[in-house]
Amino acid sequence: MSNKYLIVYKGLTSVVPRSLQQFVKTKIEDEFSSFDVELDFSGTRAGHDLVVKFENKMDVLPTYGESSRPDITNGAGTTVLSGESEIWVRAIRTMRLQVSPGTCEPAFPETEAALGSIIANCTIHETGHMLGMQSGGSDDGGHSTDPDNYMWDPGSMPGGDTHVSRIFEYTVKKDDTLSEIVQKYKNGTLDKCRLGPDDLTFQDVWEDPENKKMGFVAHPTKSNVPGRRINNWNFIYVGEKVALRNNNLRTQDYRRTFAGFLGKKTFTDDQKKIMKAFIAERLAAGRG
Repeated sequence: MSNKYLIVYKGLTSVVPRSLQQFVKTKIEDEFSSFDVELDFSGTRAGHDLVVKFENKMDVLPTYGESSRPDITNGAGTTVLSGESEIWVRAIRTMRLQVSPGTCEPAFPETEAALGSIIANCTIHETGHMLGMQSGGSDDGGHSTDPDNYMWDPGSMPGGDTHVSRIFEYTVKKDDTLSEIVQKYKNGTLDKCRLGPDDLTFQDVWEDPENKKMGFVAHPTKSNVPGRRINNWNFIYVGEKVALRNNNLRTQDYRRTFAGFLGKKTFTDDQKKIMKAFIAERLAAGRG
């Protein structure tokens, strides 16, 4: 039985392309080889304190991974609970570039090697978050602004990530309902280049902050137009706009900066120190 901190990776053989599985596995193992960890890719073991899942689903937001490690604070102090990360491989594999309104072409990857690099580096990035890099570290939120760094994220750079068109705008027409608009968007009727979550609902759209802006369907005062019902998705009006999120790319620049996961990546010495200390604490507490 290993005394190392166990990280369980699930879905590698079912989600990652077969030709890239060994590359992805080896790259992850290499990056954590100096850490007191045991990495399990068998897909059969239950996770103890950290599970990282390769997924085929599309997330609501245009992102390629997510991590969560909740904590509970009470009179006895703060207890850090188990962590889980998800890597959205399908989103990475199926992105499309909108070359003109209503016209799109496959956008990523350029090569199979680049795809393997992105999947592996994204996985390392999210694993890092769950090893103490979810906050603090190099900067607030655990993201570094160094493009050569595993924890770099384009959203942390000045101006944010400008390479993803996050919003498709639709103008409400006579007899439209919000649920019908969302359904048409999901099946590609409104936007033939649409690439986004399968489980998008009209409630998600209504609650989206973009739709709370002036001129959009969920503006809290209905854009100050007298007589319009507010705070009710059953009442939308001709001429109002609906913001619908997607994962479509606008420019070819993304090939150089795609989510910060291309090219040679490193952890900083400070980040390694933070992660190794976190692992040691979890092992000492019997949570490894």
